Amino acid sequence: MHDTMPEIQTTIAPHTQQPVVERAYPDDEELEAIVTSAAEAQKVWASVPLEERIATGYRFIVSLIAGRAE
Repeated sequence: MHDTMPEIQTTIAPHTQQPVVERAYPDDEELEAIVTSAAEAQKVWASVPLEERIATGYRFIVSLIAGRAE
């Protein structure tokens, strides 16, 4: 086990084994801000009526599929 975490995370494409993207790991302060922001966003999202959340999900799927066709 490592005493320190690496500073960079590299995502590898499974089919090519080549790097796709590298991202810096957040420090403790950044991580706390990310978690706090996500918790606040979840409360807002939870207040959106179910029908609207479903419609948003469908629009996302349609957009994702359209992006594949390009």
